[in-house]
Amino acid sequence: MSTLSLKADMSRLLQLSALLFLLIAVPGLASNNGKVARTAFNSAGCGTCHATGSSAAVTVSVPGSTGNTRTATPGQTLNLSVLVAHVGTGRVAGVNIAVKTDINGTTDAGTLAAGGTGLQVKMSGTARELTHTAPKTMVGNQAQYDFTWTAPTTPGTYYLRAVGLSANDDGAEDNGDVWNRLPEFTLVVQATAPTPVITLTRPNGGEQFLAGSTQAINWTSSSVTNVTIEWSASSATGPWTTIAASVAASAGTHAWTVPSTTTTTGYVRIRDAATSSTTSDVSNAAFAIVNTPPPAALAITAPVGGATLWVGSSAQIRWTSTSVQNVKIDYSTTGESGPWSSITASTPASTGVFTWTVPTDTTAALFIRIQSVETPGVTSMNTTAMSIKASAPLKLALLSPVGGEIYHPGDKVIVRWNGATGPIVMVEEEDEDDSDDSDDSDDDDDSDDSDDSDDSDDDDDSDDDDDDDSDDNDDSDDSDDNDSTGTGGNDSTGTGGNDSTGTGGNDSTGTGGNDSTGTGGNDSTDTAGVNLRVEWSADSPAGPWLLIASSVPQSQGNVEWTVPNQLTTTGYVRISDVKDSLSYNVNASPFSIVAKSDDDDDDDDNDSTNSGDDDDSSIVVVHITSPRTGAVMIPGQTHRIEWITNSAKKIRIQWDGCGDGWTEIAHAVDASRKYYVWSIPKHADGLGVVRIVDDADPSRVLEVSGAFYIKNPIISDVMDGSTSSAILVTPLPVAVNSEATVHAPSTEVVRYEIYSLTGAVVRRGGITSGTDRFNVDFAPGMYLVRWITADMPLTNATPFVVVR
Repeated sequence: MSTLSLKADMSRLLQLSALLFLLIAVPGLASNNGKVARTAFNSAGCGTCHATGSSAAVTVSVPGSTGNTRTATPGQTLNLSVLVAHVGTGRVAGVNIAVKTDINGTTDAGTLAAGGTGLQVKMSGTARELTHTAPKTMVGNQAQYDFTWTAPTTPGTYYLRAVGLSANDDGAEDNGDVWNRLPEFTLVVQATAPTPVITLTRPNGGEQFLAGSTQAINWTSSSVTNVTIEWSASSATGPWTTIAASVAASAGTHAWTVPSTTTTTGYVRIRDAATSSTTSDVSNAAFAIVNTPPPAALAITAPVGGATLWVGSSAQIRWTSTSVQNVKIDYSTTGESGPWSSITASTPASTGVFTWTVPTDTTAALFIRIQSVETPGVTSMNTTAMSIKASAPLKLALLSPVGGEIYHPGDKVIVRWNGATGPIVMVEEEDEDDSDDSDDSDDDDDSDDSDDSDDSDDDDDSDDDDDDDSDDNDDSDDSDDNDSTGTGGNDSTGTGGNDSTGTGGNDSTGTGGNDSTGTGGNDSTDTAGVNLRVEWSADSPAGPWLLIASSVPQSQGNVEWTVPNQLTTTGYVRISDVKDSLSYNVNASPFSIVAKSDDDDDDDDNDSTNSGDDDDSSIVVVHITSPRTGAVMIPGQTHRIEWITNSAKKIRIQWDGCGDGWTEIAHAVDASRKYYVWSIPKHADGLGVVRIVDDADPSRVLEVSGAFYIKNPIISDVMDGSTSSAILVTPLPVAVNSEATVHAPSTEVVRYEIYSLTGAVVRRGGITSGTDRFNVDFAPGMYLVRWITADMPLTNATPFVVVR
């Protein structure tokens, strides 16, 4: 080889080596200058280039936001940020940000603009989105992207969507680059700003404070950022002396060092720091400041006489105190004379609360006593007996609202809950001879005298004759007929479930003054005479709470509520036992109250059946009357979905089975028709719900039905085709605290799990060629049994029903 040829080969080798070095040195990111169209919840996100699925190790958030929403007025520009965080070294971040009209759609809402370095506007078709200009080095395990959003002029709820990537900068686009989505975050455009509200709760009159002591000033508020706190020694109109010029309204409390000025006419005023005295509240009556301590006093406030406590549950004992430093708490299971067992030997009186784990001493003569440690003669206890019960209580279930609803001030809303206290009865098979007419709520049905005479109308959606198409073999199309057997307690919505004119909203006869700040959870008592307190909050699932109805029978199942003129995107309803405020339930996600738009028709009190056209009136009331809670749906049959409404707008009907997600049943249905015949699709046994949404705005949920059961035809035992069967021997339903029997005739190990409809496992067991027995020690309701062998589940959903 010549020297010239060797030099040429060496030169080419050096060029290739340099090119290879450059390729290795450049980080392999999804796109060095960002990609768009990745934010939809049903998209692959960053998974087309990086880790296939999202990772909980990466968090994507909106700094400076309380909860998962921000509000704006039409045309207002918000300064926003998206923060991508991931613990690791040498990592770089990327992001894609969009604001859309729904969680998965492509239609822009408002206008996005890059507000800081590292972001750029990129178009995705005609959509305007934000993405990074280059990978950003993460500092302190995080990278922040600042931007602005100008709200559209149309009020409504819009969705801020973002995906954030944390790449390891190793030159490869692979599973080492992890990402996640921003959890659902809404931007709510309100036509008018919410009305600020402040309520002073302490001091509110009658208190005696020792000069120099520290006392709590407490309040509740909504739509207020900061408050100013003042006091007067002379009257409820001042003059006022400032205690604190600006305190975060969300704090709800402020520690006040009581001045040395003695008075019997003391008042506290709390007002919105931003609006001077426009929004304020003053003590309802005078309090006193004294130089000598007032007489020691104690008063127990919770639990109250008549309450039922449950073995192993947490009960909050609450009290008020004056001039007491520490309290001792005891209980007696034999009456108010004792003997007494200690709950705690000493706890600070100023806390006013003590959490007690209820013991196993079942009794109907429970008394709780609190006593001053320093002055044992100062005591207080409940005036009438309480009970401790061993079995788990029924669950209070709030059926509506469930979250996501959009209401307008003045709307008539039906608050619904599980009204019946009787058992849920599982129906094993259809009764072919049942000609029950009573379940058909269509008053126009003239053929109900023989429901099963019209066999040709099973799929009569195309038939516009209302008199005929309601008779599509009613024995099978309405599985509600099945759950009408047995006692009246079978329908867990109670008789009030179809009554949209509940009068409970005007009932003020209850004893709703019980403490409503408990954190105990969802348990309710199981007595037939339970009365419920119904409240709502514009702020959070923890309150503060405003009264809807002070005492409504649980069996009533519903109460009508006129939505107030208090705009919010964080609305919650709470139902609680009047006698035991620790037994309550709150909707899991918030609803919204927004101002009506100009095209909303305020005069919609009349039933819209008088007008069959698709008018512009807002759907104010939609109440699903069928399927009812606890109904049994048989795949392959038909069911008549029915509702009450006062609108002629078009609606969309959807359903969700076992948490699979919402599937459309029908769209563009005239609401005034008030029914739709649904062919129930094939589906595994489990839980299902139906919902109705606005056809023009599917994000506007109008009503969600109570949960019904999807149940395929009964099979005597369960087999997977290759292993022996495992069967539940005990007949259904099974009573609480009874013994259930499970049998496995095979020679291999068979495991089983019993789990609730929410997925919580309440019982696990295993059997080998024999029988397993266990005590049914969980709450009444519908459960599912999962059978598992060494290689595969035998079935995913064998029903298991527990009753009292």
